[in-house]
Amino acid sequence: MFDPFASSGVVVVEALKQRRRVIVCDLLPIATEITRLAIEPASETRLLNAFKRFEEKVKPKIERLYKTKCRNCDKDIVFTCAIWQNGEITEIRYQNCPHCGDRRA
Repeated sequence: MFDPFASSGVVVVEALKQRRRVIVCDLLPIATEITRLAIEPASETRLLNAFKRFEEKVKPKIERLYKTKCRNCDKDIVFTCAIWQNGEITEIRYQNCPHCGDRRA
């Protein structure tokens, strides 16, 4: 199979899934790189390590957006669900307060 307009590599990936031989090219170097990365085998260990590094950096920033006070002990916790009605939060739910064990689910 020949794909002269590789773009994001979707055609190439699907052809390889069908065990077809593929020739691919594109005028844009970035399209060629995207295709190469799409078909290159990934190391599960390296991927998991990259995810952990990413999580360490962004998790605290994201959790700051979901902080509330426990209704029982009044300590800071992260909520898991907010119920909105007419543009206002009417209810906040969380799994377990790590300080007192209170649960609002």
